[in-house]
Amino acid sequence: MYIEENTKVHQLMAKRVTVAKPDNKFSEALELFQTYKLRHLPIVDDNDVLLGIVSSNDLSKKFAEVAMQKDVFTNADLNKNLKLEDIMTRNVVTMHPDDLIKDMTKILDENNISSVLVTDDDNKVVGIVTDKDLVHFLNLIFNHMDKLSRGSFGRAQG
Repeated sequence: MYIEENTKVHQLMAKRVTVAKPDNKFSEALELFQTYKLRHLPIVDDNDVLLGIVSSNDLSKKFAEVAMQKDVFTNADLNKNLKLEDIMTRNVVTMHPDDLIKDMTKILDENNISSVLVTDDDNKVVGIVTDKDLVHFLNLIFNHMDKLSRGSFGRAQG
């Protein structure tokens, strides 16, 4: 990846994004989180338009809430009338693929969030950038700066 101040979101985003529907049940979301090792799950309608997002934190909180209401509970308790539309955050922070990474870092910081969904002009999810992606990007920048400071771009060191 070429690193510059004007690096765009599409250059960093993960393009394969697992999504769910608002009427999916709690246990279905849990299975997706476990199977794909997710931390964020966009919720889309039948036309793939973004409606909301569910985080692993959201699932944990709802699990604890249900668990506190009963001495013994089952998956049926979690699935009973509990759909993702009841758990999801509706006001999702999004960015366009052509937005700048430097602007995205500001949005993450100001909103105290760990990911940004990337949507196209029709509000369809085309990618996601997480805090882990940014750490990897920073590592590339620091390695690049280190090489520049040592002048180690193919020249023999003497």
